[in-house]
Amino acid sequence: MKMHLSITVAWFVSALLSLSKVTQQFSEGSTSSVEPTSIYSQFEQGGYEVLQYGNFKEFLDHKLNISQVLASFLVKDYTDCAFKCLDNIGCLSFNFATKPAIGTDQHSCHLLASDRFNHSTHLSLCENSPCQNGGSCRPLYQNKSFVCNCLGNYFGPLCKKVWHKINTDPVCFGTRDEDFGSFEADKTGNIHKIKLVHISGSVNCISDQVTSTKWSCDLHLNELNIHITDQNNIPLFPGRSAINLNPHSFFYQLSGFDANSPEIVFDSIPTPLAVTAGQKFRIWYGEDLRNVTEQDNIGKSCADVYVVYQIE
Repeated sequence: MKMHLSITVAWFVSALLSLSKVTQQFSEGSTSSVEPTSIYSQFEQGGYEVLQYGNFKEFLDHKLNISQVLASFLVKDYTDCAFKCLDNIGCLSFNFATKPAIGTDQHSCHLLASDRFNHSTHLSLCENSPCQNGGSCRPLYQNKSFVCNCLGNYFGPLCKKVWHKINTDPVCFGTRDEDFGSFEADKTGNIHKIKLVHISGSVNCISDQVTSTKWSCDLHLNELNIHITDQNNIPLFPGRSAINLNPHSFFYQLSGFDANSPEIVFDSIPTPLAVTAGQKFRIWYGEDLRNVTEQDNIGKSCADVYVVYQIE
């Protein structure tokens, strides 16, 4: 993968760029061992300041013989050659002559469009495909790390963890008269996270179907009113995830989610919830759970329930 930040991106944000490459020498002349070194350049482009940063390590006494030479230069040292590669969007590696060209104190520098083994190439933590279950790896060269973009229900630093759907039929809940939805744990273990994914329907805390929401009320679009309890109606979620919980109506805020989010996630669980297979739970509309101001509530909303288990 080309480790170069294009000018287009630099126009949008003052950028940090880190390149990790392995420089390789022409076979002519003697060479000496050079420790990995870091270089950087700083300049203005389009009114924005751009910082380019590179980590370079040398493989001595090797040359990649390919026809895809993008450009050739005479340079003062291999650092200059590295910056030439950095500035060429097609450059994936380079060859650098250890001895100056005849009759000059300049060295040959060839920019290459290949990055295979045994020549100058990028050093990337993504090279060994650390992301699992089909996840893609995005290197972060500035801090020598990476981020996994996970597929489907997988998540976590390496896409190892998976959201597990535990309901068979949609779990539907109303807004008044103890109209909760029921589901149960299908395994014994510890629940670390729980997620509700909206399937159909809508709810409201006023008698207006047009302005109904997935999880709340037209009067509280930045808040939620969904609660998960045990079968004795003891609240379990949102728990510590809730922000500004109203003790009367049970409306609350949840970071990153609102009344019409396609899904909501409760993940601020200080101690994982120990459950047994078959243990029952309920999804409530908050005003219905509290038996307050529910007389004008309308609607019914249906969801799928996903959890992250640590199986015992």
